[in-house]
Amino acid sequence: MERKIGEIIEIKGKKYKCIVGKACADCIFDFKDADGAYFCSEHAVIIGACAGIARKDRTGVIFIEVEE
Repeated sequence: MERKIGEIIEIKGKKYKCIVGKACADCIFDFKDADGAYFCSEHAVIIGACAGIARKDRTGVIFIEVEE
């Protein structure tokens, strides 16, 4: 599964937008949970593929927090 560029998802009451990007460090999900696992790995079913090599459109994406 992969998110479309521009798509907005909600996780734990917050909204995030999928945008073009390559650096994990620029992604809002690039942090570790209390248990030491990366948030993006723990929520991969919701977030979907982000690396260009794993996406059909071959475009790397990151997520940013948005308010709507």
